[in-house]
Amino acid sequence: MTSITQDARLPVGDVPHQLAHLSRPSRRKLLLGGVAAAAVVPLYGCGGGALVGALSPAFAPFFVFSYQGVVERKIVSLSFFPNPSSSGKTSGDFDTSNINVDGKQYQFTGSFNERTLDIRVVAPLSPLAAAYSGLFSEDETIVLTPAPAQAGRQPFTVRLDRGDPAAKRFLPALTGDWTGLDANGVPWKLRLATDPVNAFPLNDPGDATVLLTGIETLGAAADVTLLGYASVHYIELDIARAGGKVRLTGTLQPGPNPPQAGSSQITATIAIDGGGSLRRAP
Repeated sequence: MTSITQDARLPVGDVPHQLAHLSRPSRRKLLLGGVAAAAVVPLYGCGGGALVGALSPAFAPFFVFSYQGVVERKIVSLSFFPNPSSSGKTSGDFDTSNINVDGKQYQFTGSFNERTLDIRVVAPLSPLAAAYSGLFSEDETIVLTPAPAQAGRQPFTVRLDRGDPAAKRFLPALTGDWTGLDANGVPWKLRLATDPVNAFPLNDPGDATVLLTGIETLGAAADVTLLGYASVHYIELDIARAGGKVRLTGTLQPGPNPPQAGSSQITATIAIDGGGSLRRAP
């Protein structure tokens, strides 16, 4: 029986914040390259047979810049500050960090371990819970669930707002008319507006998250109202159709022209999950 072990010479060290200026593929390659090379993968051969053990690359969360989303129709923004010994690592602890919701700022502490994290909020008020379990559902998306479950406190999702034109960030300046076809090929029109209840970030069109109101016209059906929000590259709409409320989700997509230097991409198309899309009306 023989044993072959992968040479592991690359250290797993801190990932400097300068990685924020790299494109997403380059940054992820650098983040994961060291930990993948450091994994020991034994290969055993005996009697002509082979058993191969493989380890998945470790996940080093990227906490530079804020994460934004919506909880109970209030814009929420989280800024995570890993302590110096945890920065760039696959696990560690947070120094005192900040969460903003409904125009108020709270502090939280906690820890992370690859794709999971736990945070504890100091003296939270509605709509926040005192503690959350978090899960990275994608590299730059965190689902936060109250832990333990608590009546009146809802899970919510936040997405990384890197402020980087190369990232999947869009200015959700969606006010106006959008036209296209729904998933069934029916002519479709939305008229969207910024909801005046936006308390944070104060209706700044340069912000990555905005609450929406609007009107839907679908085929020959009567106009109906909608509520929703857009955050970074995601959009969610609750439409009060005659047959009952319908929730649609989708992504914001850019136009063919790259953004000007120092600016983020502008939404050209709303692509709905499951089919259908809309473009800004001329």
